[in-house]
Amino acid sequence: MFAGAWLIVSPYVLSYDGRDAPWNPILAGILILLLALARLTFAVWVSWISWINVALGTWLLGTSAWLAESSAARWNEAVVGGLVIVLALLAGGATPVARRRAAARG
Repeated sequence: MFAGAWLIVSPYVLSYDGRDAPWNPILAGILILLLALARLTFAVWVSWISWINVALGTWLLGTSAWLAESSAARWNEAVVGGLVIVLALLAGGATPVARRRAAARG
């Protein structure tokens, strides 16, 4: 959730210039934040949501060199995209483990 919130405000905090595409991290941040909230509140057992976040993180990582012209924008999108990928993979991998533990407890 924090990564999504950061992506939404980052173009303003880092002062993206006219060559950067501020819509890219804002849109990705909104989607990441909404998916994280969904996963946290009512879809905790739905692991495919994590795969969507992996795709969004991959998009950010890939477009950091394409849509981000300034160094701050490029680094921001690459680092946060990589972080989203890692966290989404961890969350997606934790879902089957949590299901097995819950089933074992009855």
